[in-house]
Amino acid sequence: MHEFSSRLRELQELAEKCPEFYEVEITFCIRLQEGSESYYLRLASDSDSISTPRQGQLNPNSGQVHWF
Repeated sequence: MHEFSSRLRELQELAEKCPEFYEVEITFCIRLQEGSESYYLRLASDSDSISTPRQGQLNPNSGQVHWF
Protein backbone atom coordinates (compact mmCIF):
# COMPACT_ATOMS: atom_id res chain seq x y z
CA MET A 1 0.00 0.00 0.00
CA HIS A 2 2.96 2.29 0.53
CA GLU A 3 3.66 2.12 -3.22
CA PHE A 4 0.12 3.33 -3.97
CA SER A 5 0.37 6.25 -1.56
CA SER A 6 3.75 7.24 -3.00
CA ARG A 7 2.37 7.30 -6.54
CA LEU A 8 -0.66 9.34 -5.50
CA ARG A 9 1.64 11.80 -3.75
CA GLU A 10 3.59 12.16 -7.02
CA LEU A 11 0.34 12.98 -8.85
CA GLN A 12 -0.55 15.54 -6.22
CA GLU A 13 2.85 17.22 -6.51
CA LEU A 14 2.60 17.32 -10.32
CA ALA A 15 -0.82 18.94 -10.09
CA GLU A 16 0.49 21.58 -7.68
CA LYS A 17 3.21 22.53 -10.19
CA CYS A 18 0.71 23.28 -12.97
CA PRO A 19 0.48 26.93 -14.05
CA GLU A 20 -2.39 28.71 -12.31
CA PHE A 21 -2.86 25.75 -9.94
CA TYR A 22 -5.91 26.17 -7.72
CA GLU A 23 -6.84 22.84 -6.10
CA VAL A 24 -6.26 19.09 -6.28
CA GLU A 25 -8.18 16.24 -4.69
CA ILE A 26 -7.32 12.58 -5.20
CA THR A 27 -9.46 9.82 -3.73
CA PHE A 28 -8.30 6.23 -3.95
CA CYS A 29 -9.96 3.07 -2.67
CA ILE A 30 -8.80 -0.50 -3.14
CA ARG A 31 -10.86 -3.46 -2.00
CA LEU A 32 -9.36 -6.86 -1.21
CA GLN A 33 -10.62 -10.24 0.00
CA GLU A 34 -13.91 -10.14 -1.94
CA GLY A 35 -14.63 -6.68 -0.56
CA SER A 36 -14.18 -7.52 3.12
CA GLU A 37 -10.98 -5.44 3.37
CA SER A 38 -10.68 -1.89 2.06
CA TYR A 39 -7.97 0.74 1.96
CA TYR A 40 -8.92 4.36 1.41
CA LEU A 41 -6.70 7.35 0.82
CA ARG A 42 -7.67 10.95 0.16
CA LEU A 43 -5.13 13.64 -0.67
CA ALA A 44 -6.17 17.24 -1.07
CA SER A 45 -4.50 20.61 -1.24
CA ASP A 46 -5.17 24.04 -2.63
CA SER A 47 -3.09 27.00 -3.65
CA ASP A 48 -3.30 28.46 -0.12
CA SER A 49 -1.83 25.36 1.52
CA ILE A 50 0.99 24.34 -0.82
CA SER A 51 3.54 26.38 1.10
CA THR A 52 2.77 24.27 4.18
CA PRO A 53 4.90 21.12 4.41
CA ARG A 54 3.04 17.79 4.48
CA GLN A 55 -0.11 19.24 2.92
CA GLY A 56 -2.78 16.81 1.86
CA GLN A 57 -1.91 14.09 4.34
CA LEU A 58 -4.55 12.45 6.44
CA ASN A 59 -2.51 13.02 9.59
CA PRO A 60 -0.43 16.19 9.20
CA ASN A 61 1.39 15.60 12.51
CA SER A 62 3.07 12.45 11.23
CA GLY A 63 5.53 12.16 8.39
CA GLN A 64 3.49 9.53 6.56
CA VAL A 65 0.19 9.02 4.79
CA HIS A 66 -1.88 6.56 6.77
CA TRP A 67 -4.08 3.80 5.40
CA PHE A 68 -7.09 2.81 7.43
